[in-house]
Amino acid sequence: MPNPVRSKIRELIKAEELINKLQNSVLDDKTDALGQNEVNCIKILLSKSLPDLKALEVSGQIDSEITRKHRVSFRRD
Repeated sequence: MPNPVRSKIRELIKAEELINKLQNSVLDDKTDALGQNEVNCIKILLSKSLPDLKALEVSGQIDSEITRKHRVSFRRD
């Protein structure tokens, strides 16, 4: 069951705005560069609102077989 406090905090953190701010700082020449402190703050806030994808582990077997059946018919014209 999700923690209601954690869900509320995630709602309050505007992840999309933070990501846009980072992207604009890097990609837009007209935007001032972000300071190291500001980048670290954004990183911390994003880690609280978005899942950490590097922590995911996929396991299992990849071996599988695929069987296909085709019906072919030829007509004489």
